[in-house]
Amino acid sequence: MITQLKTLARDGYEAAQIGLVEFVKNKNVTKPQAGHFAKTEAPPVKVIREVDLMVDAEGAEQTKAGDRVLVDIFTDSKFVDVIGTSKGRGFAGVVRRHGLRADRSRTGTCSRCRVRSAPRAFRPACFQGSVCPATWARSR
Repeated sequence: MITQLKTLARDGYEAAQIGLVEFVKNKNVTKPQAGHFAKTEAPPVKVIREVDLMVDAEGAEQTKAGDRVLVDIFTDSKFVDVIGTSKGRGFAGVVRRHGLRADRSRTGTCSRCRVRSAPRAFRPACFQGSVCPATWARSR
């Protein structure tokens, strides 16, 4: 749902503010947000993002505040670029994080044959891009 239209005269650029309509209780909405939604008589939304505004050949805007944005607008397109964020996996060792093989033998092996279980003593943390256990964080 379009919650606000940014205009060139008022805001200095043209864009549409789109909100993801999900059930949000009124008690969880702040008073400034409630006033923002009341201007367009839109229900409270969970996520708000801005996208470039599409203008037709005559320069007139095709959308207005309060319009619903549905999947029908993608009928002309063959592909849609979708960006998401993966779920974080917490602290993980090198077998799970980097796919290294664990040592299969039970007895008679030395420590240099096993996978690394901790970063080296002379550096306090795991450098970016190095193979050592660390937080397997979320990524885009």
